[in-house]
Amino acid sequence: MLQALEDEMKARRNKSERLCEVGRQLIIDKHPSSPEIQSRIDSLQEQWNTLQELAALRRKQLEDAAEAYQVCVIVIRSLPAI
Repeated sequence: MLQALEDEMKARRNKSERLCEVGRQLIIDKHPSSPEIQSRIDSLQEQWNTLQELAALRRKQLEDAAEAYQVCVIVIRSLPAI
């Protein structure tokens, strides 16, 4: 499931970058709404960074849980049978 999220993020990252590039070009071309455009670019980039951080944290949590599970399995297998 996490891999699906990461794949989806990769697919959408290019679209996000293209959108920011178009916005920057509008700002360069002195669009009347340049301040609002810049604000939205900043917000999009901030939210994207937060999403990447959360996905990385989730990956780490899942890896830690898998490692803990493996340790439990090893411990349980090493216990004498009752």
